[in-house]
Amino acid sequence: MTIKTGTQKRIGVILGYLTIIANTLVGILFTPFLIKSLGSSEYAVYKIIASFAGYLNILNFGTHTIIARYVAKYTVNKDKKSEENFLAMMLIVSTFISLIMLAFGAVLYFLIEPIYGANFTSAELALAKKLMIILVLNVILTIIDNSVTGIQVGYEKFIFSKGIGLFRVVTRTLAMLCLLLIGYKAIAIVISDFIVAVAIFIMACVKTFGMMKVKIKYHYFDKHIFKEALTFSLANVLQAVVNLVNQNLDLLILGALVSAEEVTVYSIALTLFTMFGTLSDVMSGIFLPQVTKMITAGADGEKLTDLCISVGRKTFIVSSGAACGFLIFGRVFLSVWRGERYRDADMYTFVLFFRMIINFTQGVCVSILNAKLKKLFRSCVLCGVALFNAVFTVILVKNIGVIGAAVATSLSVIIGHIVVMNIYYQKVIKLNVVRMFKGFFKGILPAVLITTVLFIPCYIWLPVSWLYFFLGAAGFCAVYITLLMIFGFNSAEKNEIKYYVNTVLRKLKIKK
Repeated sequence: MTIKTGTQKRIGVILGYLTIIANTLVGILFTPFLIKSLGSSEYAVYKIIASFAGYLNILNFGTHTIIARYVAKYTVNKDKKSEENFLAMMLIVSTFISLIMLAFGAVLYFLIEPIYGANFTSAELALAKKLMIILVLNVILTIIDNSVTGIQVGYEKFIFSKGIGLFRVVTRTLAMLCLLLIGYKAIAIVISDFIVAVAIFIMACVKTFGMMKVKIKYHYFDKHIFKEALTFSLANVLQAVVNLVNQNLDLLILGALVSAEEVTVYSIALTLFTMFGTLSDVMSGIFLPQVTKMITAGADGEKLTDLCISVGRKTFIVSSGAACGFLIFGRVFLSVWRGERYRDADMYTFVLFFRMIINFTQGVCVSILNAKLKKLFRSCVLCGVALFNAVFTVILVKNIGVIGAAVATSLSVIIGHIVVMNIYYQKVIKLNVVRMFKGFFKGILPAVLITTVLFIPCYIWLPVSWLYFFLGAAGFCAVYITLLMIFGFNSAEKNEIKYYVNTVLRKLKIKK
């Protein structure tokens, strides 16, 4: 049975958000159990080596996005020969990248003792080396698996590609839980993680090459395509490096300027922000094939702007609601989750959330850059953002304390991502930016602002307990959704909701 593209997207979005929810719950609920089971010492070694091996992800060169983009283009043009040839070229590239990663992994392996020898015991060093070998192999396998998933995304098979992501989170967590309950430790956990990754890779290959009948065949070396892909890949590596620097920049600077306790509080805000940051990935990833097909078919800036508004409104509903909800209930959440000493992280977290709302809402704009292979400019802007962030973080932290790190980061993002990039979208990509923002905000902005104002008393007087937190959050969602239904949603969005509700009701009646 062939599932329509529209249904693939809708279910893909739902599965994407379910994966985010699952990851968030694992981070909040499972991590304390993991620390207790492994012990603080072994958990520290596990996290340090996992982060160390994770640096190899910088070298993925964006193969997933490149493959999805070109497969979508060749699908529109019905050019099977070029698709087969391109996939063969990318197979060679992926093999080369895997060998590079293996070489870098070997270097990291031999760096473990010189770097951590002074602080790790001999048993911890032995554990670290074993973990490194397995984790490096896991990273390499994940990169290869992403290439296969890129083919599925190019064909807009989102139910499988997003469903396999949810399956990975659930299976991995259950496997870890079982092993920890039996008494196994870190080595068993990373081995089980690798086995899950192998199983998922096999499933992806069966789906792609068996069921979808995708073929890989080398016909000739396409210089033009190789040059385009190489430029895009270098831009992707540059962006990955900058993102890695930005993720650790605030903590590095704070570590030199404020107390360890204040750094710990701020790190909680960064952890929550990382979870929040995954919201933008769902929409932008799913719409890359559609954007590529539209551009290949000659769509102008106004049509692309229409798509940005349509998708961006949905993202703005979720991201603005989540940010404002955290503004009201974040202090209570942090108090019951991590304790009273971390409650002040709520304002740091909100400032970090707030600066990314527009960035998330314009996720499809990034897909347009990817489809047009114009990612290099954005990567250069991100370099400027990182430099600006570093300078102003030092200045503001010295003058106003820890909150200065969040403010400096937010200002740098506003200048780079919002001001500079939107000028680029208007002038070069030919998007109608003014109409885009009016479309994003119409109806939704008043709904989220009114809801936030109505719940200000909860920020002041809500008792600290899980019960009151969930009741308050549920009330916030209920009021927000009601206001959206009254004046937030446009007619097309209301019709879409009615369609979904009627479809579900019909299916329930059939089952009865």
